Amino acid sequence: MMDREKLIITYFKLNEKERQKCFLLNSTHDIDKTKLFAVGKAHFAVLDDDGRVIAYGDNSCGQCDTQGWENVSKIVAGDYHTAALLNDGTVVAAGDNTYGQCNVGMWNGITDIYAMNNLTVGVQADGTVTVAARTQRNENNGQSQAQHKNNTANIPNHNQTKPTDSSSFEWEKEEDGVIITKYKGSEETVVIPEDIQGKPVRAVGFHVFWHNSAVKNVVLPKNLRSIGIGVFGYCTNLENLEIQYGTEKIGISAFYSCGKLKTLTLPESVTTIGASAFERCTNLTEIVIPDSVQIINADAFAGCNKINKVEISPQTRERIDPRGEIFPKSEQSEPTDYSNFEWIEEEDGVIITKYKGNAETVVVPETIQNKPVREIGFHAFWDNSTAKHLVLPKNLRVICDRAFDLCNNLEKLEIPYGTEKIGSFSFVFCRKLEILTLPQSVKEIGSHAFAKCTNLRKIVIPDSIQTISKYAFDSCTKAKEIIISPQTRERVDPWGEILPK
Repeated sequence: MMDREKLIITYFKLNEKERQKCFLLNSTHDIDKTKLFAVGKAHFAVLDDDGRVIAYGDNSCGQCDTQGWENVSKIVAGDYHTAALLNDGTVVAAGDNTYGQCNVGMWNGITDIYAMNNLTVGVQADGTVTVAARTQRNENNGQSQAQHKNNTANIPNHNQTKPTDSSSFEWEKEEDGVIITKYKGSEETVVIPEDIQGKPVRAVGFHVFWHNSAVKNVVLPKNLRSIGIGVFGYCTNLENLEIQYGTEKIGISAFYSCGKLKTLTLPESVTTIGASAFERCTNLTEIVIPDSVQIINADAFAGCNKINKVEISPQTRERIDPRGEIFPKSEQSEPTDYSNFEWIEEEDGVIITKYKGNAETVVVPETIQNKPVREIGFHAFWDNSTAKHLVLPKNLRVICDRAFDLCNNLEKLEIPYGTEKIGSFSFVFCRKLEILTLPQSVKEIGSHAFAKCTNLRKIVIPDSIQTISKYAFDSCTKAKEIIISPQTRERVDPWGEILPK
């Protein structure tokens, strides 16, 4: 076991700038229970006793995207990447792959691993050493640029469009490039420059274009490696997007609620698509998923119910979506017959007072008798043991107290953007619910709202949250992955008493 003192000593060996990026000491993770950790330039990775990896700190290259890693026996870190040895002798990696240091997907029979700078080393039982690295940088990863498809057809005068002036951006310099931190312009077409002050643009950071309603066309640079959390969230007029070869990681909620985006073509370099990355892109009809994709996280395409064409090889689909749970299904977009509901009408909409059906998938209708469904009322689904998948309507504003109390078979929950309040005891004893993603509209979570959800392992808390009442997550002891910004955590849980430890 690695004790707290040794971990903190290592932390303080980082310089001040790197230390500021590591919010390890402010996290709720219980350091005393860790058995192994790895340290990069400005990030930590911690191996829990249950074989899962949690990473903290700088994530500009996706080096902290370790969610989903299980059955891990050892972790290592280079400057900007993280790698893990699994119990079955295979290796996974996340982060900067400029030098091929993350090209470990074909390794097997590995008994030990090491990493440093820009390389990863695997050792087999007979002493054979395998190295993932290159002696010089190869931007195309050994493939011809002509083979890579980009979604450029609809971007006006793309070949003649000059890069947007760098004065429209704020940025930070890193050792190997630039991270864009803010966009200050108002253009309809934004071509992010390949480099700024002679350094390549490697990442577009947290919320850079958040809620930008002016931008319609975006061209990302070929040097880019990472699209950060919520970068283009709520860019409601974004119609055309070009992601060039070289980009590897698309962050959490990166394109959340880009409602005018119709087609998506990912290049043969993308390895990770974050949770809710394209959630509520409600007009998305066609997507192209390359074979390079290793992970598509929860709700990446939730609410994209117009998708009618997914271009993906059978082998890749089987590898990343063997149960058919990731890509939207047309049958899930059909509302449940509202004859299964009882309701009362209010001046501005409808309150559902009771659900009488027994379906496994329940899609609550958007409207009843031409009035929007605004609330799920007290005890509306109370003690329902058949519902496994619940889709709530986009017009919803309030989930009332005890609305889904004792829905003990509920496994998947889709709460739409627009919902503002989740009442007390609303999902108490929903013991099969594993992932909870709250949209960027929820302001209040009532007392005991998700108490006794004993299998809840991942919680995404939005910046819109103003209040989380006491005991909201009581007894959610398996919740090891809590996605929340440090600022929001400090505001809603300054004493570390509310969110699970």
